Amino acid sequence: MPKKSKKVPAVMIAHGFYGGKSIRKFVEIGRRFAERGIAVLRFDFSGCGDSEGDFRNMSIRQEVEDFKAAYKFLVKQPKIDKKRIGFLGYSLGALIACLFQVRNPVAKSLVLVSPALDQENLMKIWLTPQKINSWKKKGYADMPKYRIGIQYLNEAKDYTPVVSNIKIPTLILHGKKDEDVPLKFSRRLFKVLAGEKKMAIAKEADHNFESHQALNKLINHSLRWFKETL
Repeated sequence: MPKKSKKVPAVMIAHGFYGGKSIRKFVEIGRRFAERGIAVLRFDFSGCGDSEGDFRNMSIRQEVEDFKAAYKFLVKQPKIDKKRIGFLGYSLGALIACLFQVRNPVAKSLVLVSPALDQENLMKIWLTPQKINSWKKKGYADMPKYRIGIQYLNEAKDYTPVVSNIKIPTLILHGKKDEDVPLKFSRRLFKVLAGEKKMAIAKEADHNFESHQALNKLINHSLRWFKETL
């Protein structure tokens, strides 16, 4: 929270797949935004970080419900201006923020960082056909750090068209060195967005935006965008 007595705008951060609210870049965003008069809500999706639940049961549908619960918590806070809420979604979190906004048009502004909306075609980059077939056959997949069930795979479709229903100002921020979600996916997403929009490409950044230069660019671009649009 900013150190102000009057009501302030707020930004919700939706972390990525198997991420968490305590990843350093999100902590830094929260502190820098608060210094500039914008409150920030960081939270963990079910099965991630400090939240209850088993990551094996993770699904896109469940994460949208988690996001809804976090939003309800945020707007109950007395110092938050409910009419000046923004969403910052990172990777899979960008998809969750978009899906929530389409169904509940409550945000005034969006920032999508390394957005992973085309789950269908990204899955083909992330996993071999053999791995996907094994996942379908077993009903789960074992990754280096976790086991995940079939529901997420069943929901893995191309969600890009949904943003044609988003009319609020939206900034897409993407790293030029991103190999997890190649830049072409954001270029396509940008074309589908219906409202005021801007795209910024960080030449220093990969998918994670965790180098010193990339993180500064992420914070500066998104902070400027929210200061202008909230």
